[in-house]
Amino acid sequence: MKQNNTINKLHKKNNVNSQIILEYGQVLLTLGKINEAEAQFKNYSKINPGDKRGNLLIKACKELSKNNYQQDKEFLLSEVKSINTDYNEFCPVIHPKGIVYCSDKQQNFDYTAGTTFGIVKTNLLLSEKTQKYKR
Repeated sequence: MKQNNTINKLHKKNNVNSQIILEYGQVLLTLGKINEAEAQFKNYSKINPGDKRGNLLIKACKELSKNNYQQDKEFLLSEVKSINTDYNEFCPVIHPKGIVYCSDKQQNFDYTAGTTFGIVKTNLLLSEKTQKYKR
């Protein structure tokens, strides 16, 4: 991995910003390279002993290793026709009145946030609960 060699060279020269070490560890963790990520978090913790993030991420790596974490999980995604719409709807959050979520569905109010990722307008919507749910 070319990026890994670059980071290792920077480590040897002591020219790397500690934030880069932390973020590189997070990238490794995302890629499922737990042992390599843990090594980066240990380096970060040595440089920044007062920052709790390094130790928390080290603990996370140990927990993932202990549980035999594997990045290659298989999931089956399927459309739920009764709730899926033609709009981009994401980030649902439970609210006392129902579910708050983001959508590119156009509504009659002005709370919008522009993005740089191709969605022109994203609205914050509330889907109100109309009945009590049974578990």
